[in-house]
Amino acid sequence: MKGLVRRRPKRTQRELTASTIETVQRSNELAVLSREHHIALELALRLQRATDADAKSITQATLDFWRTEGREHFRLEEELLLPAFTRHAGADDADVARVLIEHVDIRRRVANLETGRIDVAALNALGEALRDHVRYEERTLFGRIEETLKPEELATVGTTLQAIGAKQQPPRA
Repeated sequence: MKGLVRRRPKRTQRELTASTIETVQRSNELAVLSREHHIALELALRLQRATDADAKSITQATLDFWRTEGREHFRLEEELLLPAFTRHAGADDADVARVLIEHVDIRRRVANLETGRIDVAALNALGEALRDHVRYEERTLFGRIEETLKPEELATVGTTLQAIGAKQQPPRA
C-alpha cells in the first residue's frame, strides 16, 4: 500500500462553483436589503459583461435601477441602518467609512452615466465596484450589525425596512 496515491474523483463545474459560494443566513430584519442586494448583483454582472453591442441598453437599465431602487437603498442604509450601528461601533468605524466612501464612488459613477456618453470600460468598472460593495456589506458589515445591535434595535430597523420594502414593486418585504 505504501507509495499509492489516492486520487479524488473529478468534480463537476457545478460542484466546484457550489463549494466556493459563501452562503450567508441573513436575519429577517435585514432581509429586505439583502433581496435588493441580489438584484444589484444581477445588474453588476450585466455591467461587468457589457460590450459595445449592449452598452446603451445596459446604461439605461442601470439608470432605471438607480432611479427606482438604488438611490433609495443607499438612503436607507445611510439614514437608518448605519446610524443605528454607529451608536455602538462609533462614527469612525472602518466598515462604516468604507461603505460610505463606496456609496459616494458608486453615485459618482452613476452620475457619469447620466451625461449620455457611453463608455464600456466605465460600465465594466461600475459593475465590479457594485459587486464588491454588495459582497462587502453582505459578508462583513451586515453580520457585524446583526451581532452588535440589541434585539429591540434590530427589530425597529427591520420593521421600518419591511414597511418600506412592501411598497416596492415587486414587494421586497
